[in-house]
Amino acid sequence: MSGTELVYRLYDAITAQRDDELKALLTEDFHTHNGRLDDGAVGPAAVLGTVTALREGLDDLRFDVDEVVEEGDRVAARWTMHGTHNRDLFGKPATGKQITQRGTVFYRVADDRLAELWPLVDVFGLFQQIS
Repeated sequence: MSGTELVYRLYDAITAQRDDELKALLTEDFHTHNGRLDDGAVGPAAVLGTVTALREGLDDLRFDVDEVVEEGDRVAARWTMHGTHNRDLFGKPATGKQITQRGTVFYRVADDRLAELWPLVDVFGLFQQIS
């Protein structure tokens, strides 16, 4: 499976809440390079922790993949996230606001699975929307 296909399947699995499929797309030693959000988790837990927090805080969480570029073992994905802030999210009480956040994530592929990610996400912009 190509890196492009892996990325589309990953965001589809996140949106559809198919966590077993999400786990199968990631290597056992998957690593995120996103600083404090991953709490040092490795493997699928490195992604599921953030995904779970987003699902808990945002009703109707959805990722739309806007563009994917692949070269060698690297894949870049530009996406738009949507949801309704109806519960606590990262310590911010529910506002009922519709949120839209854009991000770009770089992945490394190994053994037909996603092995690493480097996100570029406007977390400050997200907090502005839910404040």
